[in-house]
This record gives sequence, structure tokens and C-alpha cells, in this order.
Amino acid sequence: TSPSTLSAIASDQAPTPYEKENYVRTFLDRYLNYDAHSIAGNWSYALNMMTGNLRNLTLAEFQKSDTVGKYESEHVRSVFKLAQVQTSQTDPMLYTVTGVRTVSRLTGGETEDVDEIVESHNVRLAEFDRSALNPAGLLIAEVTETQIYSESKQVKATDLDREEQSQ
Repeated sequence: TSPSTLSAIASDQAPTPYEKENYVRTFLDRYLNYDAHSIAGNWSYALNMMTGNLRNLTLAEFQKSDTVGKYESEHVRSVFKLAQVQTSQTDPMLYTVTGVRTVSRLTGGETEDVDEIVESHNVRLAEFDRSALNPAGLLIAEVTETQIYSESKQVKATDLDREEQSQ
């Protein structure tokens, strides 16, 4: 086959912009949305979406600081509401995702710490051959987080009970 035919076949098999954006959204959904019961599964899924180097670095950091154990014992809950996804004008594999994350943790029997964080994530994709294990042909090669704004507050259990009753 001619080189032009081979390049046409390769471009037909390359991930589309929609597939790339969906991959980024799915990754951040798993990585940033969790509670004490789903954290291990969600982070395992997100780690498997990363390149080997990034996965090893991230896993080593989690293990060194016992992140999962701490978050489970503190009953940490994180909810990320995505606001905007932008593709880089110069790099079609780089996405900037902006959203608001609400992180709450139990600090004692009576109170819960709640942090509302406006943040931006730069996510770089790496393209690989499509396979049964990686049908998208994509992996996350780099993730960086920039905190734009943060607000912390303490909520008493009685305040939470009132809010639930009024809804």
C-alpha cells in the first residue's frame, strides 16, 4: 500500500476530539469524585487510565502518605462539578478543565470541615495503539492542578440535619 493510504488508515483510527475530551472527563470524574466507600475503586480506575510512569509516581505518593487510609478514616467526600473544558490552541493533546470541588471531612462527632475549591486542571493525553485493554487508544500522561480560589467552613451536625429536613 502507498504511504498516503497508510496515513489515511492511521488517521481513521486516531481518537477523535470527542473521544479525547470524553477520556479527560471520565478520568477527572473518577479521580476527583469519591467518598470513603468508593475512593479505592475510583482511584484504581483513574490510575489504570494513566501512563505507566505517571501511575507509578502517583501510586508511590499515595502509599508514602497513606492517602487512601487517611481519607477512609476521616470519611472524606469529594464532589467535582466540571464547569469548562478547553483544548489548547497549540497542542491537541492538552486540555484545561475548570470546575468547583467540594471536599468534606468529619473532624469529630459534631462537626464537618467543608472546603469549596475553584480549581483548574491541565491534563495531557498520550496516544497509543487501540487494543482490547485500551479501546480509546489514550492514556493520561500528565496532570497538574492549580487552585484558583478556596473557602473553608465548619458545619455542625445539627446544621446538616436541618438542611436535610428542609429539603
